[in-house]
Amino acid sequence: MNDRPAAEQLVRALKELKQKAGCPSYAAIAAWGQQQIPAVNLGKSKLSAWFNGISVPTSGRPFTVLVELLEARAQQKSGTPKRGLPAWQAMRKAADNEQRRAGFGSSAPSSDVRIGETDPVVRLVTQAGEFMREADRVFDAVARYELSPRRAYPTKTVTTADGWSFDVPVGPVPADPKDVEALAEVDRALVGVRADAERTATLMPGLESHVRRVLAACTDVRRSCVRIDHDDDGRPDSSYPKDLLNLREALNEVKAVAAALRRSA
Repeated sequence: MNDRPAAEQLVRALKELKQKAGCPSYAAIAAWGQQQIPAVNLGKSKLSAWFNGISVPTSGRPFTVLVELLEARAQQKSGTPKRGLPAWQAMRKAADNEQRRAGFGSSAPSSDVRIGETDPVVRLVTQAGEFMREADRVFDAVARYELSPRRAYPTKTVTTADGWSFDVPVGPVPADPKDVEALAEVDRALVGVRADAERTATLMPGLESHVRRVLAACTDVRRSCVRIDHDDDGRPDSSYPKDLLNLREALNEVKAVAAALRRSA
């Protein structure tokens, strides 16, 4: 992540704050979030992505609450003075702006890409960034529903061969119509990624295998953004942060190989 100094600084500061706060687990932080009024979604997948530099926190209450909770605990546990919210928001904004300039992973379209852009790599990376932003919206909605203590899954009745009948959950449903709309936006963005990937592979044949990796990673993100699994102890878990990281790495690989091909041309 050394090509993203602002993001690296934010991750380093968050990890240091967590350590000085006594290294609370993600589950403990998530529980603190649920105790807020109104409750705040600080699920394991979101926290893992923030603390490992997979994604930059969006501006809003979850990041604010996280910082406030950890700073208060760090002051209590180790006497660490508070930086204060303005300092944290400045670090977060710098990291977000850095990702916007990179053309992916931010909470808004990159200002470096103009309408009518003809560079196939820039188009592909930008469209993939849009896909990731929409996938984040869906994952947040799924996490909000899945981690809610008031969730109620729809059920269906299953009858076994020996006549036993019982109800089984059939999985989470969207929390509201906006979540259905968000999922539709993910699929629309994915169609755009596939179109730009085909164009990139046609115009730059040397990128074909790397473009295939991007498409495979997009498929993984699309699958994992709509589900949260549970481990043997019932704790929520998701492959979404890992899949998102794989997609970012695949996009960075495309950019690096494209630059090398152009230098050698």
